[in-house]
Amino acid sequence: MRFVVLFLIIFSFGAVWADNADEYYWKGYSADAANRYDEAIQYYKQAIEQKPDFSDAHYKLAIVYKEKGQCNKVIEHLKKVVALEPDHSDAHYTMGVCYETQQLFSDAIGEYKNVVQIKGNHLDAHNRLAGIYYDKQMLDEAIPVYMKILSLDSESREAQYRLASLYTNKGDYLLAIEHYTAGT
Repeated sequence: MRFVVLFLIIFSFGAVWADNADEYYWKGYSADAANRYDEAIQYYKQAIEQKPDFSDAHYKLAIVYKEKGQCNKVIEHLKKVVALEPDHSDAHYTMGVCYETQQLFSDAIGEYKNVVQIKGNHLDAHNRLAGIYYDKQMLDEAIPVYMKILSLDSESREAQYRLASLYTNKGDYLLAIEHYTAGT
């Protein structure tokens, strides 16, 4: 009997704890939706304080920090999200964007690769990955990514033009012309 009473007390405390974390989360969500970012940050932090493994709260907090241009804090919280949910493609993608913003291109490439491994049809991740490869003149890496982009979006003029440029740089003028004319 004592065990049952103790279990009910512990269970009840846990339920209140979770409700408080959820309540703080939803208050943060409302403040975030109203662009009251400082208020949203406080609520999300309170939700995390109540429930440290609350991945949704970490993710939303990271997104608010992204709105405020604080990439280091974004990355800090997104790392917690992916530790809890390794296949969270949005967290990997947003981390990639922050790394790219900070010109940490190898880290950005790693995150975009994570995204396309998790979600193969994530066009934005493919575009960003291809863009880095293109800008860095990593021809052999860029070409297959642009080909994947075309398989996802056959109307992508940018992918066609960039492939034309890459093939020109490689000296393969026939493929360059093919992609150039396909883009027009």
